[in-house]
Amino acid sequence: MHTLSVSLNKVGDLKYYDGDLQSARSYYTRALDVRRNAVKEHANSTSQVNNFFSPPFPICISLQSLK
Repeated sequence: MHTLSVSLNKVGDLKYYDGDLQSARSYYTRALDVRRNAVKEHANSTSQVNNFFSPPFPICISLQSLK
């Protein structure tokens, strides 16, 4: 799941740099959803959750700025 989230975020970066902010936001949102779902599924394993969100967190642009 971590790899999927990072990949979605990287596609979002490409869309952002290409100027397609709507698509970038969509990919960033999908990346966050994957991470949130992973946290819910592994809530009883603190070390896995901490590793999943360990720095650097790949989303470098606030989704609010892409509205």
